[in-house]
Amino acid sequence: CAEHGRRCSDHSTLAKHQSLHAEEQPHICVECGDSFRWSSALSMHLRIHRRERP
Repeated sequence: CAEHGRRCSDHSTLAKHQSLHAEEQPHICVECGDSFRWSSALSMHLRIHRRERP
């Protein structure tokens, strides 16, 4: 990470880390409009709308 010198083991880990600096939330719930940084968080959220247990 250029912002504070953190080294990551691979590109995807670095991309996740850098998204924290940008405050990006590109994954949007089509049901309610909530947005999330990671697709995994959106997947967990969608269980609410489907009434599934976590």
